[in-house]
Amino acid sequence: MKKSVFFVLMSCSFFIPFRESECVTLDEDKNKVTTFQLTENSDGLSMTADNLYFADQWIRPYDIKVKAENDMRVRVTEVSGKRTGWKLKVQLDSFKDEKNTKEMRGAQLFFPVVTPTTTTTGQASSKPPVICDDDISFVSGMKGTAVTVSSASEKVAYAQEGTGYGEWVIPYENDEKIQLKIPAIGQEVGEYVAELTYIIEDSPN
Repeated sequence: MKKSVFFVLMSCSFFIPFRESECVTLDEDKNKVTTFQLTENSDGLSMTADNLYFADQWIRPYDIKVKAENDMRVRVTEVSGKRTGWKLKVQLDSFKDEKNTKEMRGAQLFFPVVTPTTTTTGQASSKPPVICDDDISFVSGMKGTAVTVSSASEKVAYAQEGTGYGEWVIPYENDEKIQLKIPAIGQEVGEYVAELTYIIEDSPN
């Protein structure tokens, strides 16, 4: 009987110091602050675009209307942190031959309405940019934007304030490729190249 009592007492003496060491200090000021700073990205609004190719065509007695030979993508990145919106414009230079002695007059490009895609997480995917649809395509009656050879640039896409942030791809692919229209009259045989100038601005208007 004594041995049993002694064993119990030893057990108690083992646990008592452990309980006494559990001491919690209460801080009357429970509200603490954590800080984090995001710095503005000076290159926050940018864009890139692929080259554009059209297959060889025969001169015909009527206007040539063809789709691009390759898929083409425009990529817009808006990580400035301002979310002021943006607009994308395109300017088309004249189609000229390699020696710069011939010019393909009256050519036009058409940028159809496509669905922008993004890999940016969070709310970005629910706030996409808008693709302009003021014109009708040369082929298949699609809506979009026609760009002619001139000093003026045409708006092809825009994002209202609070939308279009993150990384966006505007895909001109498959049945929604960019189109080319060449007037039938006055064209000469040759290989022609034109420059496309893309302009990205931090305002939707």
